[in-house]
Amino acid sequence: MTCDSTGRKIVSKYSQLTPIGKDVYAALISKSVSGNSENDIYSIVFAIDKVFFSVCYVPRRVIDNRECRAKFIEGRNDWCESVKKAAAENAYIPLLYVRVFELLGEDTAPLLQARENDMRVRAEHNAENSKRYPYIQVA
Repeated sequence: MTCDSTGRKIVSKYSQLTPIGKDVYAALISKSVSGNSENDIYSIVFAIDKVFFSVCYVPRRVIDNRECRAKFIEGRNDWCESVKKAAAENAYIPLLYVRVFELLGEDTAPLLQARENDMRVRAEHNAENSKRYPYIQVA
C-alpha cells in the first residue's frame, strides 16, 4: 500500500517492491517528467514482522548510491529504537509510525504522548507568534 506524504490518503493499494536490502524495498511512485530515470521518485519501504510501511521518498539516484542503501538498511535495523528515542525526546511522531507500532503489538502510549506534547508546544509557539506578529494569520 502506498500513501501520500501525509500518510492519510492511500495512493495505491498495490506496489511492486524491489528489494534493496534485508527487509528494505523501493517502490516506484512517479516517473520523472523529464524522462531521466535518475529523477524517478521511489518510496523506501521497511518490512518488520510482515508489516510493510513507507518511511520516505527519494529519487532513483539516491537508491543507486551504495552508501545511501547502507544507511537505509541500518535505519531499518534501528527503526523501532529510533522511534522510541524520538518519542522520549517529545519529537513529532507521524501517525503512520503509531499505527505500525500498533500492528507490531508495541506500546503506543509513549508515541501518542510525544505527539500531544509536540502539538501543544507548536500551539503555544503559534500563539506567541500571533501576539508578536498580529498581521500574520496562522492557519
